Amino acid sequence: MLEVHDAVIRFGGVAAVDGASLTAPPGSITGLIGPNGAGKTTLFNLVAGALRPLAGEIRFEGRSLTGMPAASRLAFGLARTFQIPRPFPELSVLENLMVAGPHGGLLAALAPARTRARELAARVRAEEILARLDLAALMGEPARVLSGGQRKLLELGRVLMARPRMILLDEPAAGVSPVLLETIGRILAQLRDEGIGLLMVEHNMAFVTGLCDRVYAMESGRVIAEGSPRAVLADTRVAESYLGAAV
Repeated sequence: MLEVHDAVIRFGGVAAVDGASLTAPPGSITGLIGPNGAGKTTLFNLVAGALRPLAGEIRFEGRSLTGMPAASRLAFGLARTFQIPRPFPELSVLENLMVAGPHGGLLAALAPARTRARELAARVRAEEILARLDLAALMGEPARVLSGGQRKLLELGRVLMARPRMILLDEPAAGVSPVLLETIGRILAQLRDEGIGLLMVEHNMAFVTGLCDRVYAMESGRVIAEGSPRAVLADTRVAESYLGAAV
């Protein structure tokens, strides 16, 4: 589904990503790990469209995304979350999902009947997603009352409103309580089983090992190991660079 071939980007002469390649198939969770400064977040941003590579190619379902803006990637089914979710704090949890829908449901009162029908469909979908995310009881509450983990769930719900075929997840486990982390892991596994592809940058190795089908480890802008989570974490280079231990 997603292919990155020999991606390169430099900042001030320093190669933040130096010829990195990876693939992320549909119906699979692919992890991207590495120490701070390894280049994983930069590579993630290249895939998401926040940055443009100096060399290499990024393809999604056979289509080249190289140079395509992030908004256009969403239209083709590639969506992303952020490490720090920023919902609209004074809008309700339900409204936060509806404004992420394809027809901007909050303006329907000023629109013709066809648009109001679309808004109703968006509301139904938003309610279904909130139920799936265990947020239905909070749908009428302002988003500002949500905990950090609940905000991550809300952002995932906003992404799901766009019906993506692949989701890019930026540290979904960061700052999340163990209970909510279990919920997030369960939902991500369900999305994988439904055929959605997921690529996530993550530091929580227990979360990675428990969820990912394949992992890529980076150091100094390059991929230094790839394979199953356990195989990659057992790799000597990964242990020395990321885990800080010689094997």
